Amino acid sequence: MYTAYCPELDVVSCGRSVEEAGKNLLEAIEIQLEETARLGTLKTFLEDAGYDHHQ
Repeated sequence: MYTAYCPELDVVSCGRSVEEAGKNLLEAIEIQLEETARLGTLKTFLEDAGYDHHQ
């Protein structure tokens, strides 16, 4: 198993190959963003990750 990590968003995933781990990480990030948007917490999630929409 391989682990893929996005430190900017603190999202982790894994897969049986490097490619699968990367693909699964992108999917996990997409789900995280969709769910926080659905819950109305996307702005807070991105701010906590250090994103500044004013830059």
